[in-house]
Amino acid sequence: MQPSGPSDDLGPQAIDLYQRFGAFPIGDTCTPGGGSWPWWYHNDVETEKRWQEDPDKWWKWYFAHLEEEVANIKEVASDTEIKVMDHFPPQQSGEVMVPMIESLVCDIPRVLIANIFNSGNFVPGVPADFEVENPHSGQQTGYPGYSNPRFT
Repeated sequence: MQPSGPSDDLGPQAIDLYQRFGAFPIGDTCTPGGGSWPWWYHNDVETEKRWQEDPDKWWKWYFAHLEEEVANIKEVASDTEIKVMDHFPPQQSGEVMVPMIESLVCDIPRVLIANIFNSGNFVPGVPADFEVENPHSGQQTGYPGYSNPRFT
């Protein structure tokens, strides 16, 4: 197993949150991009070092990545010989927002994975006011969640 880098979403902070709360943080929940919560990992520099947290380094990495993307967009936009579709094919990003909005507005039924409060006891043992990443049936009437038979 490779050691994690600073502010890694699979690093010591994520493991500690799992051990404290019994639920593993999803995506960027415990990284600077997700708000760097909880505060107790960021009391001071020594605490951040102990938990391998470095928000400044994380944000520098994040913005460097965005600068590369913007440079790529500018390069394609400025060259009339380049076909935009070759560099930016029309494909879904993997983010759930656009398909979710499309389902709600256009009444297109589909099952999506998204965060929802556990109010329907979709994941037994997780409190109702905690969000869980769960399948939802989407259409204009809303997004009711499904219980996962593996958890019952």
